[in-house]
Amino acid sequence: NATSATNTPEAHLAAFDIDITADFGITGTGSFNTQIGGYLIEEYFDTFPPAGWTTTGGGNWGGNNSSNAGGTAPEARFYWSPSTTAVQRLISLPVNTTGSSTLELEFKHMIDDYSGGYSLRVETTSDGTNWNTVWEINPNGNVGPELLQMDVTTPDVGSSTFQLAFVFDGNSWNIDYWYVDDVILGGGQSALLGTVSGTVTDIITGQPIVGADIAGLAVSGADGSYSFDIAIGTYDFTCTADGYEYLTIEDVEVLESQTTTVDFAMNPMLPPVNLTIEIVTFNDVELNWETPGSVLDERNANYNQKLSERLTDNSVRKEEVTDNTRDLLGYKIYRDGAELVYIENPDTLTYTDVGVEPGVHEYGITAVYDGGESDLLTVNIEIILPIPQDVEAIFIYPDVHIIWVPISDGRDFASYSVYRDGEQIATDITSAMYTDPNLPSGVYIYNVTAVYDGGWESDWSDDAVVEVTESDNILIPVRTELAGNYPNPFNPTTTIKFGLKEAGDVSIKIYNIKGSVVRTLVDGQRNAAYHEVVWDGKDNAGKTVSSGLYFYKMVSEGNSGRYTSTKKMILLK
Repeated sequence: NATSATNTPEAHLAAFDIDITADFGITGTGSFNTQIGGYLIEEYFDTFPPAGWTTTGGGNWGGNNSSNAGGTAPEARFYWSPSTTAVQRLISLPVNTTGSSTLELEFKHMIDDYSGGYSLRVETTSDGTNWNTVWEINPNGNVGPELLQMDVTTPDVGSSTFQLAFVFDGNSWNIDYWYVDDVILGGGQSALLGTVSGTVTDIITGQPIVGADIAGLAVSGADGSYSFDIAIGTYDFTCTADGYEYLTIEDVEVLESQTTTVDFAMNPMLPPVNLTIEIVTFNDVELNWETPGSVLDERNANYNQKLSERLTDNSVRKEEVTDNTRDLLGYKIYRDGAELVYIENPDTLTYTDVGVEPGVHEYGITAVYDGGESDLLTVNIEIILPIPQDVEAIFIYPDVHIIWVPISDGRDFASYSVYRDGEQIATDITSAMYTDPNLPSGVYIYNVTAVYDGGWESDWSDDAVVEVTESDNILIPVRTELAGNYPNPFNPTTTIKFGLKEAGDVSIKIYNIKGSVVRTLVDGQRNAAYHEVVWDGKDNAGKTVSSGLYFYKMVSEGNSGRYTSTKKMILLK
């Protein structure tokens, strides 16, 4: 039995040397080449586009249920319509051709020409951008059907990301059809090989990095080591690892049957530190953070030390000491997984997100380096817009009056909305009172919300429950209380509402900020009921008082005991 190495690419021509020893002193030597596995590409276009294949440059490539190229239906077809002047490619999936110096290609095709003046090609690429020609024809009449076989020797051979393309170049009006089928790409001549090996480590800690990808050819193991065979030549190898900046080591020379050591010391993409978050002006969110400064300084100092050590070691190859420190370019801010802004100045360490919708939000920030983006540093915050407080519903036949404490210090406050039994009954209310008129008997639940600029609405207030009765029935409050005044601020009059659950003596007096009595509004016996009294802004002598802050105090005496309450109001002129 003869076996190849486990990392021998599929469809690669492998060389075998044989030493034979048998009974009776029989010995011998020999060698042979054989293809390992199947073909790199074996496509009969049973579906279009085949899995992993793409088209670019226009829409004239497609599949067709015919066999004009000499294979069996269906097949690929380039069709003249719509008339398009462009380079249009039918591109294969990427395949690994590592270890090959040449490849063998065959395909069947047939050209149905109209007027000539265009080019048909087979091209290859290893980066999806730069294309090299394998075969080309400039038809002046029909061609085929025919089987073409050719060697592929473009610079892309040996790449781990090799792609093949069938190309139309020109005005599609000048051709009727180009049929292509039975595309076979196999390994050609094996290349002379060398070995590349090394370790991948964190440049700060020196610890091995597991799972790093080295040029798509190897993955680092638990100890950070890797190894792979590759055709001799000069290469640029790029190493990538999650959470680290990519690192490219250039001009690595691989020699036949020799091991070239290439070590990757990877820079971690450090995120910002000390991220803080706070709410300003209701629903604006401010983020502040610090740069990874001290850690970056440590990283670069660590690199310089390693560089100095390596430069004194003549056994270390030049490519091992390539400078791989990276610059901090800026930051990216995210909210709920979506990018909000890219801050291109790394000295900017604050950001304000204006007008954020109420609810719980996750904010995140990354540091952007010239080698990539750091891990995401996140923090959560809940936006709660101020809610109207002390909402009360008072029935004074035949209406229900809803009052509440107004929102204060509201730069972005716009209005109130009122809800009855879960349904909105009023919007764009700018005062702290609303009258719901002429309701039938029943029990009602009221809520009030505050609406802010931008349409943001707060949560509902606490329930205010009221019972509406017929006109010949007097509604008795469930508790004695001073409800409040409306309007507030006022000019020149305001109405003060209060309720008594039982009859008794009641006193309501107005005081100035010095504590002196300005006006006595109520002083005497009152029945159990809802009451209201109006202050016209005058004192006990009938003189109009000055604008400013005033207090009104209610004192009641009943069988259940003494009740007192004081509230404030503002007279504006």
